[in-house]
Amino acid sequence: MRTNRNIGIIAASLILGGCIVTAALINQNETVQEKRTAQVQTDSSSAQLLTMEEAAAYLGITEGDIRRIISIESSMMQGSSDIVLEGMMLPYIWIKDRHYFHKESLQKWLMYASQTRRTYDDSYFNQ
Repeated sequence: MRTNRNIGIIAASLILGGCIVTAALINQNETVQEKRTAQVQTDSSSAQLLTMEEAAAYLGITEGDIRRIISIESSMMQGSSDIVLEGMMLPYIWIKDRHYFHKESLQKWLMYASQTRRTYDDSYFNQ
C-alpha cells in the first residue's frame, strides 16, 4: 500500500514538474517574441526617411495637405504666384517617383513655419 502511495506521489511530482517546465518555456518564448516586436517598433520609429503617409501622420495633417503645401511652394518658386517664398521650404526628396521626408528636417521646417506663422491656403492659386 505504501509503495503505491509513493508511486502516486512520485507521479504527481513528475507531472507538476513537467507543468512548471512547460510553463517556463512558454513564458520564455513569449518574452523573446515581445523583445523582437519591440525591436521592430524601435527600428521603424528610428527610421530617418518617412513616406508621405508617415510624414502626414508625424505632422498631424493629411497627405493631401502635404501635396498642397508642395504645390503652393512650387508655384511660388516658379514665379506663377505674386507672393515670394522666403525661408525654409517643406523638405523632401524624390526616390522612384515617390516623396520621402527626412524626419529631423521636417521637425526643423515645422518649427520655422510655426515661428514665422506661415499660411498655406487656396488664395495662392487665385492670384
